[in-house]
Amino acid sequence: MNFSIWQTWSLAAFAIVAVSSTNAADDPSVSIRKLAEAIKVKRAALQDATKKGPAAARNRAKDDLRRLENGSMDPFDDLSLFPPQVGSIGRVPGGRVPSALPVTFEVAQIVNDRAMHVYPVRRGDRGERMILYGISTNGMADGTKFETPEIIEVTGTEKYTTVLGASATCYVLTAVETKGRMAKIMELAGINK
Repeated sequence: MNFSIWQTWSLAAFAIVAVSSTNAADDPSVSIRKLAEAIKVKRAALQDATKKGPAAARNRAKDDLRRLENGSMDPFDDLSLFPPQVGSIGRVPGGRVPSALPVTFEVAQIVNDRAMHVYPVRRGDRGERMILYGISTNGMADGTKFETPEIIEVTGTEKYTTVLGASATCYVLTAVETKGRMAKIMELAGINK
């Protein structure tokens, strides 16, 4: 069978996508376990803080621990994108809970209906270009600024071609679907409501 250059490139691109989509970062159960582990660490730190330090700090830790265990506290830590670290996971500051240093995203380029190149922006400072997967681009255009309440994981890096034809690498951010999974996350964290 003879293939044109375009058909050969298309088949190669399909093969790369098929192989890359099988990595652990694409498995939602991996992210769910990571979130549960982060909550375990937070819980252990709060439990430890209830036993040490001044009384006011111990009481604050007891209140936070109670709120974590009864579900009235957001169990997810803020995700730092200045600079990003592969493997980190959390909520982008300002997306759900008010923050002293909220982060918005500025769309650099729409890739498809669930992927876009973005710049994180904090206090007017624009961070590195990143690609964000898993959030709808419906109603967005280049230059759109938005906040997201989603849990985001820095899952790796990815090469892309710039408008000038050069190759560049950026961090990959992936929204983690937690809707309908919070009970499982809390169970894995050892917290049963």
